[in-house]
Amino acid sequence: MQSNYLDAFISGDGNLRVLTACPFCDSHYAIRAARVIAQKDDAHVVHIECTQCGGSIVALILANGGGPQSIGIMTDLTKEEVEKFSGGSVVMDDDAVDVHALLVHNSLITSLI
Repeated sequence: MQSNYLDAFISGDGNLRVLTACPFCDSHYAIRAARVIAQKDDAHVVHIECTQCGGSIVALILANGGGPQSIGIMTDLTKEEVEKFSGGSVVMDDDAVDVHALLVHNSLITSLI
């Protein structure tokens, strides 16, 4: 892995640049490796998998009047997994509290062990 994976996103002058190398192994991506997972208006969710090491990036790319903007995260999810989970419902605070109560009060964890 590169010493600083942000180097893959930031050019020498401090400006954002297109991700052209894998932040895991520094192999160069073919732009054709990018797969659009979801699209709405000017926003695209893109998955890129490195053919050398298998590391993946999921990026949100916004194209607006100020120029393109993006944010990406390194992940071990496959394209199919990103597609599967991207259409799910939103997890609300109450959902997390309910799961916690179920695990603590019903001893669900000990019953699974």
